[in-house]
Order: sequence, then C-alpha cells, then structure tokens
Amino acid sequence: MVMVVHAKDDAYLDAVIPKRIQLFESIQAQQHAARQSLPSDPIKRHSLVTLDLDYQLPERFELCYSSEEGKMERPVMIHRAILGSVERMVAVLLEHYKGKWPLWLSPRQAIVCPVSQISMRYAEEVRDQICEAGYYVDVDTSDKTIQKKVREAQMAQYNYILVVGGEEVKNGQSIHRDWFPNLKLEYEIGD
Repeated sequence: MVMVVHAKDDAYLDAVIPKRIQLFESIQAQQHAARQSLPSDPIKRHSLVTLDLDYQLPERFELCYSSEEGKMERPVMIHRAILGSVERMVAVLLEHYKGKWPLWLSPRQAIVCPVSQISMRYAEEVRDQICEAGYYVDVDTSDKTIQKKVREAQMAQYNYILVVGGEEVKNGQSIHRDWFPNLKLEYEIGD
C-alpha cells in the first residue's frame, strides 16, 4: 500500500494515518470476504467494480470535518465505480463474446453476397429491405469468387451472411423471416 500524505506536523500524521490504514484494511477485508462467499462455479467472474481511497483531493480542496473529539480532521475520499471504465467493460464484452458481437450490438449485422453480377441488383434490393427494417447490412460488390466473399465475411465477424444467386433472383427468396423479425417481406418464404 502506498500513501502520500502532506502534513504540517508529525502529530497530525501520528493521529490520522493509523485510522486511515485501519479503514483501508477493513475495506480490503470486506472485499475479500465478499469474494470468498461467491459460489465456485465454472463461470468466469470479472472484476468491474473499483473502490479507491483518495488522500490527495481532500488536501487539494482543503476539506475538513469535526471529529468526535472536536478536532478538525482531513477526510479520506472513497471513489466508487460500478462498471469501472468503459474500456474495461468493452474488454469484458469482447472476451465474453469471443470477438463476435451479438446481433443487437454488432456494427456488422449482415452482408449480402451475390454469386455473380447478374444477382447484384437483387442483392441491393435485399439490402434495402433489411435496412428499412432497422438493421445494418452491407453488400459485397467485389468480383471475387463466392467462396472468397463468404470467407471474408466470416473473418469480418458478420452475424448473418446471405448468399443470393440466380435461383433466389428467379424465386424472389433469400431471407428467412426468423432471422430479421422486424422485416416486412413482399413475398412469402417457401412459396
């Protein structure tokens, strides 16, 4: 434990430091007891909550309070963060989802991969329909083979990869209703 305290005299240090150390140790003991009471299960637990003791801000803002003995003493600030930092929360989510975000959070929800240039216009129509339903969708307009398009979409962690070809253009099919529940289709799947 590291403490930096600026005091005007040694009497202040002798009176206040033991109390602060005792407070810090009691908080540590409570945290340790809370960790021990957790059930041991295979679920990995993440530490997001932080408790920090701050000795500098009360000094900087010249904060004081009247103790039970009537003396003016410097308080200890306790900073508490429920989710820690945004970066830590994002890191926990990334680790939990193994880099592939769930559909509701993903910036790459779906991609439409046309098999050839013939199905390109239909792929853009499918994209427009899904976008109107509120989803984020891309179309791979490159002239790569369908295998490369699908592989690149997998590597980019798209949640859904929709492949459209001549058969889908002819039948007007490519989307399953369960994938995108808000989607209003002009045609029925399986007809």
